[in-house]
Amino acid sequence: MATTREVRERAARLIEERGWARRVRDEYGGPEHCKLGIVYALHKADVELSGWGASYRRDSLANLAALDIERELGIRSLARWNSRPLRTKADVLAALRGPEVEA
Repeated sequence: MATTREVRERAARLIEERGWARRVRDEYGGPEHCKLGIVYALHKADVELSGWGASYRRDSLANLAALDIERELGIRSLARWNSRPLRTKADVLAALRGPEVEA
């Protein structure tokens, strides 16, 4: 079974591979339809690692990972944070990869 850390890393790789979108509407249509916002990337990563339908449960790894990131950043809405005008792809990748964990 996958972990939230694995979902976060896979989401970061998906954004590196496909690009990053600031607004939700860019994920589903228009010229940026192949790019991913942070929340969508977490859900896509969860589906890839855990199977179809897994990411839509309240206790899914994608939702738990999003809550972890919100706690780490001290924010209430990861989607809103992702869509801020000055947000960068580097900010999003750093948030997904999180703080360094000592071995």
